[in-house]
Amino acid sequence: MIQQRVDNQVPTPHSLLTRLRDGSDGDDWQLFHELYADLMRRWFLRAGIPAGELEDLMQDSLLALVNGIRRFDHNGRTGAFRTWLKTVVLHRAASWFRCFRGRQEFAGTIQPSELAAVEDRMLPAEWEREHDEHVLRKLLRLVKADVSETTWSAFYQQSFENALPADVALKLGISQNAALLAKSRVVRRLRVLAQGLID
Repeated sequence: MIQQRVDNQVPTPHSLLTRLRDGSDGDDWQLFHELYADLMRRWFLRAGIPAGELEDLMQDSLLALVNGIRRFDHNGRTGAFRTWLKTVVLHRAASWFRCFRGRQEFAGTIQPSELAAVEDRMLPAEWEREHDEHVLRKLLRLVKADVSETTWSAFYQQSFENALPADVALKLGISQNAALLAKSRVVRRLRVLAQGLID
């Protein structure tokens, strides 16, 4: 189960990326798919890829990511993986347009010779923020499913509602220390999962 993998992860830098690159198991790729498939579909649809062509392009793109990630080396710079992902997805979209430009039903679509044109149509000006917010929302859902309701409530109230630990403790019927530990536990899991993806 994905949540069990989350719970047992060793907090090493770029842990998910390292496992994917070094020959991970199916759970790691399932987690990667869960984090990125919806975002990639949204990017492709925005570029003008017809919905009926989307699944084949998704499979082709995921295969390119599987093969490419083994050669990906995180250089430690903020956004390195995000930039690499963007490049792979843009090239897959441009390749699709090159392959299908001669088909009558795609006449008048974006010109495939210009990667910049694909990018302009596919990604918003603030695509980095869109990427990070999307991945963070997915990670929050994964972690929420793996912790107790009390732990999640303590984290959520302190992190998103700016509630004081003492007030959270009183509301949930736990100690102030337990409220602080709950927040710390969730934040630690999020950091491990997000390493290399959005930093």
